[in-house]
Amino acid sequence: MSTIDRTVPSVMPVAMNARQSVNLRFVDEARPITRERDWRKAPPVVHLARTISVAATILWSLAGVLILRSMVALHSAHRPVTLPYLVSLALSVLFLGVNVWLIGALKRGQPGAWLVQRALALACLPFVPIGTLPYLLVLKRWSLGETSAWFTRS
Repeated sequence: MSTIDRTVPSVMPVAMNARQSVNLRFVDEARPITRERDWRKAPPVVHLARTISVAATILWSLAGVLILRSMVALHSAHRPVTLPYLVSLALSVLFLGVNVWLIGALKRGQPGAWLVQRALALACLPFVPIGTLPYLLVLKRWSLGETSAWFTRS
């Protein structure tokens, strides 16, 4: 035996039977392991909720632009920008951010998206007719087993 053979341990494959399989996957321990979800197999109500979130993102973007435009017009007319304008702009940016996150979270099946979508659906019910009909459809099927299963970790 040479010097190298004695200092470096050898790596030998372990005998396996036919039912065992080897999973040679390198894992980055900084990132949690999650199962890959096939978006095409998501329940139809999740597709509907994501479509509503895309539409809401467009709506909140337009609302933010209109609020900013009116704030600039007030400023150029040497009139002060009042608190309601600032609050509406802040709410517009907040809901825009929530909907942008929700679009991706619904597709990935993140557990927090289930609760956020349910809260948004309940909050948007009074906005007749824009929010009532789509969110009634979402709420009707949101608590079913297949929808809940899409958002569970495994």
